Amino acid sequence: NAEVVQIEEYSVHADSDELVAWLKSAETPPTTTYLVHGEEASAEKFAEKVERELHWNTVVPTSDTAFNI
Repeated sequence: NAEVVQIEEYSVHADSDELVAWLKSAETPPTTTYLVHGEEASAEKFAEKVERELHWNTVVPTSDTAFNI
């Protein structure tokens, strides 16, 4: 079962450093972080930043990718 959570503190105008700082505030890091918003090249670059700075497993799926979660 999935849990849907609304996060009031998140801004769509945040830059990558602000997003990493927000991700870092998670009580427990996720097993996998799926980056599904924005252009693929930008998402890949951000995924690399998350992996480098937080050591989190990240995935930038393509539109035809399916995952069992």
